[in-house]
Amino acid sequence: MCAQEIEISQYLIRQEQIIIHGSTNINRFECKLDLNEVIDTFQVEVIEFNGNFNFSGLTLNIPIDDFACNNRIMTAEFRELLRSEVHPYLNLNIEQAEHIDRNKLRMVADLTVSDTRNNELIQDCFIDVSGKELVLGGMHRVYLESYNLEPPRKFLGAVVVRNELDISFEVILEKQK
Repeated sequence: MCAQEIEISQYLIRQEQIIIHGSTNINRFECKLDLNEVIDTFQVEVIEFNGNFNFSGLTLNIPIDDFACNNRIMTAEFRELLRSEVHPYLNLNIEQAEHIDRNKLRMVADLTVSDTRNNELIQDCFIDVSGKELVLGGMHRVYLESYNLEPPRKFLGAVVVRNELDISFEVILEKQK
């Protein structure tokens, strides 16, 4: 019987990119956040065991007002929908990632939107470890009503935002000595 190797490493969050895709009954929209210099340089502990990962401290505090959508009006509507004046951040706390088969990975994370926190199982994700860098990302669908947000209606109901948003994210972590 072989002993399983456990590796514990310290990382800093170096870069985050988040894109939120949504649609109305008329068209699609996307809102992007690209933080090349992350202000919150929290130290993240990564425990790797048999190809699975546990994270301690991997919390992304995502400023809603830093998202840019297709146009100014959509950006303002997006901020209003997520109540950025009262709740200025989305919070994504990634707890663990595990291989469910050779090419598939899933993550467990807590997502807080507008003061409502839900535990999410993210099925469509990846991790790439090379050298001093760990890149993790994925795509996940969330439903506005799960976060006590009502999809807005505009122009007397002629334009309706659909209940689901697809969030794609990528986080680059840099290994510390």
